[in-house]
Amino acid sequence: MIAKTLTDWKVGDKIYMGPTGHGYSESDYSEIKAYEAATGKLTLKAKLKYYHFGAAASTETKYKPEYGNKLDIRTDVIYLSRSVMVQGDVTEDDKDWGG
Repeated sequence: MIAKTLTDWKVGDKIYMGPTGHGYSESDYSEIKAYEAATGKLTLKAKLKYYHFGAAASTETKYKPEYGNKLDIRTDVIYLSRSVMVQGDVTEDDKDWGG
């Protein structure tokens, strides 16, 4: 697997890959075994259970573009080893909105 070379991923970090096939549950969780920052080459700790399509460029113009549909079928890779907290402003008058 090749990732962008400007990421701060490291050995032991966890990732998730979404499904690209017909089954909605064909996703995989994995752990990074090796990462070469200079090339972006990523080696995972275990073999993936499912196939995940990947390409450098979007596929949105290749699938039924004559009908105006745009479909990018590349897998989503989600980096799970970073936590992000979203917190709303408790001083807001409108209590129905906010993180």
